[in-house]
Amino acid sequence: MDKLLEVKGLVKNYITESETLHILKEINFRIKYKEKICITGESGSGKSTLLNLIGGLDKATSGSIIFEDMDIANLEEDELTDFRNKKIGFIFQDHYLLEEFTALENVMIPYLMNDFNKTKGMEKASKILTEIGLKKRINHYPSQLSGGEKQRVAIARAFINNPGLILADEPTGNLDEKNAQSVLELLFDITVKENHSLIIVSHSNQILKLAGKNYHLENGKLNLI
Repeated sequence: MDKLLEVKGLVKNYITESETLHILKEINFRIKYKEKICITGESGSGKSTLLNLIGGLDKATSGSIIFEDMDIANLEEDELTDFRNKKIGFIFQDHYLLEEFTALENVMIPYLMNDFNKTKGMEKASKILTEIGLKKRINHYPSQLSGGEKQRVAIARAFINNPGLILADEPTGNLDEKNAQSVLELLFDITVKENHSLIIVSHSNQILKLAGKNYHLENGKLNLI
């Protein structure tokens, strides 16, 4: 089976008291196993909304999102939670690390939700953090880490359960140019090494050269570029 995900006729509207906002209009695309896709578009174009729908964080107005022959629109809430934890790795613009936990503990959290084996979770989290160059920061709290280090921890957290698909929403948006480039290279290196599929969205065209396929989202429509 070559196809990991297929989005068909995806529509997302937001209804207000005065109007209906058409955010996504009949979106269609697919991603293969191991494929890396970049979606660019201006701020407010609906890129984050699209990722949230694919990741099961939001519900579509209509259309289908088929992940490994399973339409996630038909899943109950507990099934969606299980899907997100086991099948999807999320990386956001803000790292969303818990300040009261160390880097190691932050990375462990998704693993413990899936398998409450603390010893094994610590081993896996430690291994990933070491591989991405944070061996000396494992026991540091977020307040003791730089912006680039925090985002690296967030990347490690996304990979802890070995998900089939990584969804990255402006993962370098809060970083300076040097750290942004370093984090991007790390993200693509890991997805290639571990054979993960990746959908990354950004308003920056610098990412285009890293992805295998590029789309642009504008006026609710997704076009291959």
